[in-house]
Amino acid sequence: MAESNKYFVVKDRNDLSITYFEYDKTKGYDLHPRNVKIKDAIDVTSMVIINPSFIQKLAFRKVELKFQRLTKMLMVVLSPDNDDSSGDSYRQALNEINKLRLEILVQYKNKLKEEDFLEFNKRLDLLAQELNLRLYFLTMENAVENEYDRGRRGR
Repeated sequence: MAESNKYFVVKDRNDLSITYFEYDKTKGYDLHPRNVKIKDAIDVTSMVIINPSFIQKLAFRKVELKFQRLTKMLMVVLSPDNDDSSGDSYRQALNEINKLRLEILVQYKNKLKEEDFLEFNKRLDLLAQELNLRLYFLTMENAVENEYDRGRRGR
């Protein structure tokens, strides 16, 4: 089995002091970089970021990318070309919104700025309200059609 080496990357190369970190006790943002093999380079399997401002920037970027993917999916669901009469696509989109909200709460609450955390929650609330409203109108429309069909039938 390969020997496990730990490296500490510093910005200033002229610093000749030896710095020791207890990696097990250090709290930070764990990253697992892509598996890219480059010759004559160190293979990195995981990194821990301990700079708080850098952690906030990375967390914001990750959440923003996930939010952009969600909005692209919602644009397809809410487009006029979508002829979903049962509302399954709306329910699935609501499920994705709740999934992202829970992921932000569990994984990124301590890593994001408080104002960014609240901003993402407001955006998700807005999207969820729009979907709930459309789902409500769709169910009311289906209920009216069912009532109309029942009234037309004779004995």
